[in-house]
Amino acid sequence: MRKTRYALLAGVMLSVMAGATVHAGPIAGSQAFGETSLDADSTNLAAITQLTVSLVSSTGTTQQTGDYVGFPATIFASTTLSTASLNTFSFSDAAFGTFTANLGTELVSPVNTRTFYLTGNFTPGTALSSFSGNTASLLISLNQSGGAGGAIGFTATFNTPAAPPPGVPEPASMSLTGIGLSLIGLFLGYRKKSCK
Repeated sequence: MRKTRYALLAGVMLSVMAGATVHAGPIAGSQAFGETSLDADSTNLAAITQLTVSLVSSTGTTQQTGDYVGFPATIFASTTLSTASLNTFSFSDAAFGTFTANLGTELVSPVNTRTFYLTGNFTPGTALSSFSGNTASLLISLNQSGGAGGAIGFTATFNTPAAPPPGVPEPASMSLTGIGLSLIGLFLGYRKKSCK
């Protein structure tokens, strides 16, 4: 009788598990991009207001991390970056997915370099469909060798979930610094009182 109950219970559990919907976890990792073509509205990097680029996903252990490892090199359709409205930038590929920016800013950069940081949402494509969407960030770096008129180089790093912009400490680091400074202040205050 007991064996029959266990067999029945096991059968019920198997049928429930077989009918359960498996929900994918949010995609996480980073993907580097280069470009196959780049067309700008100026030959002077500092004066560029619009840039049309065809992205290509890079492959390799330093170019891909997390869930992006193994994604093949893919050339994306051309997309346009407007420096006046970075929050309108997007790119899409059926296999990779779609990134749509909702916030963008230009970071302070050295001479002959421009860096843009964009955040938004990413929806995985068919090759990454086992994952659900996530927040994302795209860090775009442009550099011009030889000044105005020289060749313009393009690199980008895509992160899910969104990574903080370079040079901005994580909230936990800021909290630890604040706690440390508070403890130093308390210690110095206690020391003054005990010396009197």
